[in-house]
Amino acid sequence: RDSSGKTSRVSDRNDCNDGKSFVQVVHFAANAAWAASADDKVYCVAATGEGDVIRDQGKCSGNQKFEFAIPAQSPADVTLLDPEIPQPPEVCVGFTKLASNPIIGVGDECKDKLQSISLRLRPPSLLEMAFSVPQASVEDS
Repeated sequence: RDSSGKTSRVSDRNDCNDGKSFVQVVHFAANAAWAASADDKVYCVAATGEGDVIRDQGKCSGNQKFEFAIPAQSPADVTLLDPEIPQPPEVCVGFTKLASNPIIGVGDECKDKLQSISLRLRPPSLLEMAFSVPQASVEDS
């Protein structure tokens, strides 16, 4: 997000913290959309005139920068392995009181700062991402 808090940047290149005008506010693991499994939820990132927003797949039209996929649901047994593993904060897209363009909120901003929220997603932990990878079946010979 930029220093004014009014413009969001979404990148798959880890270049959001440019040391000038943008600061990284959240970082989470995701798969490329082409590698999505049937159990994944796919999102797209759209470039708007006032920054980037995350939308459901197919809703970015000609402004799409890229797509990504995350597990639609957490594998039930992951939290049993280590309930202490930190979870990334919720990510949402909405409007501040005085803004005309949507921004991306993180964590408590999704409850306290943004209005008219159009998208909410809970990024997976790294362990959830690892468990979401389809396992090869071993066939008995």
